[in-house]
Amino acid sequence: MQRNGRRSRRSSFIVKLAICLIGLNIVLAENGCTQGLVENPLRIPGGAKIEIQWIAPPDTDVVQYKVYFTTDIGEKDTLSVDKWWEQDSTSMVVYEQHLPLGLGHVEMTAIDRSGNESDRSDKFYYEIYDQQPGKPSMIMIKIVN
Repeated sequence: MQRNGRRSRRSSFIVKLAICLIGLNIVLAENGCTQGLVENPLRIPGGAKIEIQWIAPPDTDVVQYKVYFTTDIGEKDTLSVDKWWEQDSTSMVVYEQHLPLGLGHVEMTAIDRSGNESDRSDKFYYEIYDQQPGKPSMIMIKIVN
């Protein structure tokens, strides 16, 4: 279900982000998973399309979320999310990232109808790595006159 600003009643905000790599189906759960912590960042291939998942705060007047990306060398990028999808009790947005290679972290905030912005969530750590290209296949040799 696509949502544009209006929120239904939700359980408390989970401050750890769940990130799911589309196609690789790596899902983090809150049940003791250590991926995404500073000592165990989630590895994401450069140029990957990622799905950011979160459980919305219980407030019913949230109209926007902000996603803050910060690299270990201080580069910053912000994604404003004013349209998201819901499935069961999880909200999500798909983001085609163009983040630089290396370590970084992501945090989120919620913004209500009056423009008030929440405190930032806990940091979720990731590493963008350069993926090796695929190997050529089906090599053929043809004799030409």
